[in-house]
Amino acid sequence: MKNKHSKQSGMTLLEVMVALSIFSIAAMAIMNSLTQQIRNLPYVEESLLAGWAANNRMVEEQFKKKHSGGKTKGKFEKEMMGRQFYWQTDVKSSGEGYRVITVSISDTEEFERTLAELQFYEW
Repeated sequence: MKNKHSKQSGMTLLEVMVALSIFSIAAMAIMNSLTQQIRNLPYVEESLLAGWAANNRMVEEQFKKKHSGGKTKGKFEKEMMGRQFYWQTDVKSSGEGYRVITVSISDTEEFERTLAELQFYEW
């Protein structure tokens, strides 16, 4: 014999609607996060390239035999990925026999904004 009160399997309409709303909220949050990351990509790329330029300039400074005190400015001979960077080196001598050398990188010759800065000590 067949049971008159057989249970049906599946989900009700309300359960499906709740599940879809939770999924759509999660999907919107993920999309907002990805959009923000894509917007920030040019800034991250610029900072990374400026950091490499600062490292390159720092190595050049370390190979110099003599450092004159004060600030010197210049432009890199070659562009990095289509971008021109400018450098500024500031050498300060201390009374204890070492020098502090600061290398700054900018995308403008006037140094309106500093993209990267490294500091090292030389004895």
